[in-house]
Amino acid sequence: MKTIEVAMLGLGTVGSGVLDILEHDQEKIKQISKTEFKISKILVRNIAKYRDSYPNLDLTTDFEQISQDQDIKVVIEVMGGLHPAKEYVSELLKQGRTVITANKDLVASFGPELMSIAKEHQGGLFYEASVAGGIPILRILNQNYVGDQIKQISGIVNGTSNYILTQMADNNWSYEQALSEAQKLGFAEADPTNDVSGKDAAYKLIILGRLAFGINLKLDQIKMMGITEIDKKELAVIKKFGYTLKLIAKLETQNSTYYPVVMPMLVSENSMLGQTKNEFNGIEIESYAIGKSFYYGPGAGKLPTANSVINDLVAVAKKEAPFKTDWNSVSVSVKDIFTRQYWFKVDSSQNKVVANLMDRYQIEEADFLNDEQYDYYLTDNVTVDQKAKLFSSLKEKNIKIYSMYEVY
Repeated sequence: MKTIEVAMLGLGTVGSGVLDILEHDQEKIKQISKTEFKISKILVRNIAKYRDSYPNLDLTTDFEQISQDQDIKVVIEVMGGLHPAKEYVSELLKQGRTVITANKDLVASFGPELMSIAKEHQGGLFYEASVAGGIPILRILNQNYVGDQIKQISGIVNGTSNYILTQMADNNWSYEQALSEAQKLGFAEADPTNDVSGKDAAYKLIILGRLAFGINLKLDQIKMMGITEIDKKELAVIKKFGYTLKLIAKLETQNSTYYPVVMPMLVSENSMLGQTKNEFNGIEIESYAIGKSFYYGPGAGKLPTANSVINDLVAVAKKEAPFKTDWNSVSVSVKDIFTRQYWFKVDSSQNKVVANLMDRYQIEEADFLNDEQYDYYLTDNVTVDQKAKLFSSLKEKNIKIYSMYEVY
């Protein structure tokens, strides 16, 4: 049986999870991979912080002790952030090492550059853990859809926002109350900005786009809206329509035109995405051969994410090739050309004006509700042009649109 020496950059939540799994499941991992993985060194910021918990590990604050150790063949990067992670990973790849990372920000921002370095220097970059925690979605895309043409990939890929929206919808909590509880439970960071703004989900959509379509989107090409302005009273009204509100990351394509979005959308309450609650993730793929398929599981957390790191480690031992993402040579156009339904809210005093404008642009009502103050409209399927004309006309007439959401 061969031995592979492994180093880690970082020993936080995911890093400690990797050590737990390697210890708990070492026999199974050995049998399947025909390899014993030896953790040689771990880079940390403060050795004293970890010494009592890990007395037998070689901890260091000096990256060069890892980069200059030629016996180390694989390095697991779980330190997070863009810098110095990018510099460390680049240096290791230039030395021909294999790097396994759970860092979605790094992969989304610098993935093609790092993969190019790895290819030039016979290194390897693996990053299953960077998207959707315990759901092996990247490997599924890389292996199971080679002969299939994907039309759309979408879903809930941020557990923090999903936990918040679940509590607001199911328990009538305010946004602030739900966020506070998420932070207490460890589902939200002290600074949750990337999660609640949609940026975290957008990073993941960039990575999914590379695997699903072979395209390299930029962050500023993704239409993005977060959840901070959502009112729990609106969620109660949306429920009466038979929907719930979810932060959806979606990338759909038609004739080499792509439309990437991250935003709250109305999702049927009884659908699989509608039933994906709290910190869980759900990803739906629609393709030519398979049709619709759905993947569900924990989107983050110590052991689910660490399990994805271990899967990459085993893949390295089996000499599997890194994910291929540069296969699409078609010029990419980003534009919304798709027909869909919309839900919107206006003052009830504007009922006749709204009705006349909808008639003018041949927009049908699929459903309608009102209360003492507001009218709530659910349109039938409309084109991008119809939608633009309606909302432009409402604005010209100084009719305030309090909320407007796409229907998934």
